[in-house]
Amino acid sequence: MVVASKIVFMTFSFMANNCHLVFYTTKAIYGKERGYFIADGLSLQNSLIGHLSRKVNVMVVWCTSHDLRRCGDDEEMNQMKRACLILALLLAGCSTHPENATETPVKQEKPDTMAMFVRALQSDEAFLKSLNTITPPSDSASSVTIESCQDDDLTAAWHTLSQHDIFNTPERVRDGLDILHGISDTGSKFVPPHLERIEALHAELQTKDNDDADARFTLTDDDIAQLTHNLRATTLDMHDSEKAKADILERLRGSACESTLSRYCSWTKNQLERHAEEIAKKSELNTLLACDVTAWARELRLNYPQNDYAYDRFRQFMRDAPIVSLRVKGFVSDMAKNGPKHAIERIEPPDPQYKKLIEARKVYLDAMDAGGWPKVENVPKNLEVKLDKSYTWVPGLRKRLAAEGYAVTDLDSDIFTEELRAAVELYRDLHQLNMKKLVDPTLVKNMAVPPDARLDSIDMTLQRYREAAVGSLPYYVKVNVPDFYVEVWKDGERIARHKIVVGNNNVEKDPETKKPVPDPETLYPLHPNRTPLQTSKINEIIYLPYWNVPARIRQQELEPKLAENPNYYIENNYEEVNVGDPVLYYVRELPNPKNSLGKVKLMFPNPHNTYLHDTPAKAAFNNPTRAFSHGCMRVQNPLDLAKLLLENDGQWNERKVNDILKADPPVETSIMLNHPVDVDVVYFNTRVDDAGPVGFLSDVYQYDAVRMGKVVLQKLPKPKDWKPPKPKR
Repeated sequence: MVVASKIVFMTFSFMANNCHLVFYTTKAIYGKERGYFIADGLSLQNSLIGHLSRKVNVMVVWCTSHDLRRCGDDEEMNQMKRACLILALLLAGCSTHPENATETPVKQEKPDTMAMFVRALQSDEAFLKSLNTITPPSDSASSVTIESCQDDDLTAAWHTLSQHDIFNTPERVRDGLDILHGISDTGSKFVPPHLERIEALHAELQTKDNDDADARFTLTDDDIAQLTHNLRATTLDMHDSEKAKADILERLRGSACESTLSRYCSWTKNQLERHAEEIAKKSELNTLLACDVTAWARELRLNYPQNDYAYDRFRQFMRDAPIVSLRVKGFVSDMAKNGPKHAIERIEPPDPQYKKLIEARKVYLDAMDAGGWPKVENVPKNLEVKLDKSYTWVPGLRKRLAAEGYAVTDLDSDIFTEELRAAVELYRDLHQLNMKKLVDPTLVKNMAVPPDARLDSIDMTLQRYREAAVGSLPYYVKVNVPDFYVEVWKDGERIARHKIVVGNNNVEKDPETKKPVPDPETLYPLHPNRTPLQTSKINEIIYLPYWNVPARIRQQELEPKLAENPNYYIENNYEEVNVGDPVLYYVRELPNPKNSLGKVKLMFPNPHNTYLHDTPAKAAFNNPTRAFSHGCMRVQNPLDLAKLLLENDGQWNERKVNDILKADPPVETSIMLNHPVDVDVVYFNTRVDDAGPVGFLSDVYQYDAVRMGKVVLQKLPKPKDWKPPKPKR
């Protein structure tokens, strides 16, 4: 049944603890077969209770003017009665009585957003903490100035800051100290020059109680009124509350202080006079922390432009110094805005191995504190170890492996178990020892390398990571030369790992005198086949490639064979190109099952003409150290690597690739990547394995040994026609 009813609307609101009730009527409203309705579709009782519990400012309810008996069943009538009771109780608490009500709804005034915003500052702890942080004037009583750091870039950045109090909160001071104290954990040789003075200042200031009630500035109601009034004349944008707060603080700390909040200016002046000595010490602490944290940031990352791909193109045309200067200034600005912890974390080496190696250092520090590794007995040269047999040297071996983090239990047992065998195999693998033997004198000798020497190797790798850009991109290929592996990383996860063969370490010798040939730039012995360390982008995958033989290899290896056998090129699938042109002439190997590059090569532009490729010489991958090539990187299972790159590039077509590989005669086929992949050829001589322990690698080119001073290179005599190299930009 549809009921037409005259409706009474009752509108009331809560404003400043007073209730205002308004009655007015409407014309007939048509509804469903119920004698009462409410605006939001809930029952009157539930609506009132719900709105009251949420303290809603305005509530509208309405009931019929008909007899309550028409409301429906007894339950609905009871609900109506309860609702009316709630309404009656509500009206009883109003200070404005119905006889004073008008017949028009109360019009809500537009809220004063400025007053509300400023009022909220009274309880904003972060704002009040900043308000109570005294910023010393530029002519502070401290004798230590930013110029004392002797860092022109820091000084220049410092003077561009609107406020110099970078370490202006206890949290920032603690973060700065934590950064400086944590430097020793990274294996760096850098020592903060002012750390002792910083610690003394911090300890002295910690004893001061700067938070006593009489010293702390709080916003009174009068302050709020004055601040609200004065800020109305400004262009304060309250849509961005944090920026608005920062703008207010800037006004209070600057020349606009008096015209903004005069009592705060007087309080600040009083605090400066009252705590002049303390403020000077805070200023000194702030300055010295800025000095030392910035100095560490330089050592950590900023002094090495090669660790940021963004600067590669500029480094071709300008010196590194302007780039370093730009980076230091950006760091200081970031530290001032976001704090030292954020600024340092943002520039830390991104490769996951960096933090893993820092954590692993603790194992070797503990071993040094213990006086060295547990001793392992010597074993016979031709020892044949059998599982589940007892040996006198087993307990020492167990303790030695456990001390370095290998999964070994029951350290006093003399039984050679399957668990122990697995740990020994992992150790041999991570130290690139031949796997033909299990326990032999070579293993015992390797285990005797003292923990401080191992720690030196880890620290050298950590320094190399600080200097390298590897790991800073979401998708890249990482070639680690002494590891003899290539890896593909995507979104922080390693998605592929392949064995590789790298360039050999042979010294170039004069064909006549057989004496070592000097490097034309350094005069040290020349190693022409070392795989160059470089950064580039893999942009092309070539199936069934030709091998364009480098002139040096052709002259040293092929032409002597051609002199002995005039048919050598024809018999071994080589062909000459541009014969008769001494400039453009070269020799190439045709695509064939025995081609030196195998079935595929992965190209990236570089001045060394090196790349990743397949090889017919598969046996070389069985060796733990694999430095046999002329400089290029031979890859195990390279077709899988090529497939992965093409899949991530959206170009993988299995049928197409199979047709290319089965073509007879074979035809070189190139596929250009739509999105070239960054490749880093790097030299990290230690790595943390997925199983946990650290792998110590071969240092195949002795780069680490030379840099650590363990090997001293000797320059060769200057050739008669030698000229000093031109200085690099």
